[in-house]
Amino acid sequence: MGNTLSSLHPDSLGPVQRILVIDDDELSREILIMLLDSDGYATTAAASGDEALADLVPTDIILTDMQMPGLCGDPLGERLRVVYGPHVRLIAMSGSEVPPHKRAHYDGFLLKPFSVADLEALLAHKCAAAQHTETVALDKTTYASLRTAMTHRQVIEMFDFCLADAQKRLSRMAEAVATSDDALYRREAHTIKGGCGMLGALELRELAGKMETQGLAGDGSEIDNIRSRFTDATVRLRRILETTI
Repeated sequence: MGNTLSSLHPDSLGPVQRILVIDDDELSREILIMLLDSDGYATTAAASGDEALADLVPTDIILTDMQMPGLCGDPLGERLRVVYGPHVRLIAMSGSEVPPHKRAHYDGFLLKPFSVADLEALLAHKCAAAQHTETVALDKTTYASLRTAMTHRQVIEMFDFCLADAQKRLSRMAEAVATSDDALYRREAHTIKGGCGMLGALELRELAGKMETQGLAGDGSEIDNIRSRFTDATVRLRRILETTI
């Protein structure tokens, strides 16, 4: 395609708003697309900033993760603004807080996990989503949203995929501990946090976030303890899912 989308001004679009989702995490990307589709949005996706820039698509809104391999963060926002123009709304998202000066080219920011309603509130310039202080194993609102688009069995299969992926990453994190690879440890924890968050597995998301923040700092027993707590929380979540209709 061309280098700009100046001819694709949102004013020429119909009532259905189009959203381009850019996220390197396949699970997070597919869940977000499913939720947006179920709310009536027309979605397209890219697995990286480079892919999004290589294959431009008409859109009203761009929702992009801030931590991805290749071009990402504010440099990606700057390039997206150039090729899509001033009328497309650029929304940054991340599993971790991003300082305003590192997202200057974006119109807004959403902290994962978030709902479609949170996105709509941000787009309407309303207040940000309320902060949750109580940690629960499963966010019932997110579960209910998933159930509007899938059967209970399909939701369980989605969770099974997510938890199996988390276990593989936990194994790599154990290897990272053995080799003192702090960057790998934090990277795998960040990915786990994103996937669990998008499914509403809040306790797992919080524990993964702690592993990401802590990294390999502290003694070995503390690092082992939090990974053990994650495994226990996984068992609790499975029990809840088995009894949720």
